[in-house]
Amino acid sequence: MGKKMVAIIFVLSLTLLLSGCSTQVDTSPQPIDSSLDICPTCNMSIVDMRFAGEIVTQEGHVEKFDDIGCLALYLKKNSQEPAIKESMIYVKDYNTMEWIKASEATYIKAHINTPMNFGIVGFGSPEAAQSFRKEHEDARIMNWQEVLTAKQTVSF
Repeated sequence: MGKKMVAIIFVLSLTLLLSGCSTQVDTSPQPIDSSLDICPTCNMSIVDMRFAGEIVTQEGHVEKFDDIGCLALYLKKNSQEPAIKESMIYVKDYNTMEWIKASEATYIKAHINTPMNFGIVGFGSPEAAQSFRKEHEDARIMNWQEVLTAKQTVSF
């Protein structure tokens, strides 16, 4: 076998080896199984999907939350962990129950019953949030940074 053929085989082998090592981790939101998944903040089952949230790390580790307020508290407590800083964060749209990026959602804070009574609801559009707000006199519109910095007043 000539030197050129050995070089070609070496390059092809190296390419195959490296492509096998660089598998992409799925950082998309994962389904919630209410019979198995437990919120790490309050240790409650996740039953009402309208208020659910998720953190998916770059390594594929998933934390699931029953209340957007629980998600916010968890992030505050663990904000310095490198895995958390690089994570994808999702919440459910209250109306459609589709996953949306937490940073892109519009939130309403009101006196409404959420699983842990934080009263925070996420929407995929500002229009949907405005429509919901009209039904709740005390409602306040928030963005994700405001949710993260708001004082959460629930004790476990």
